[in-house]
Amino acid sequence: DSASVERAKQRHFDLFNKIAAEHQAIAAQREAERLAFEATSIPNDVSDSIVY
Repeated sequence: DSASVERAKQRHFDLFNKIAAEHQAIAAQREAERLAFEATSIPNDVSDSIVY
């Protein structure tokens, strides 16, 4: 491969890794938000026999 092709391959590889890291960070943030929401939510009690 020529020097410019090698640079392009390296740039694509670097961008791929950057995007993968961003996706991983977003997933971790969403999981933390989900856990925080669940920790502060009142759970549903499906054993209640209230008839409406």
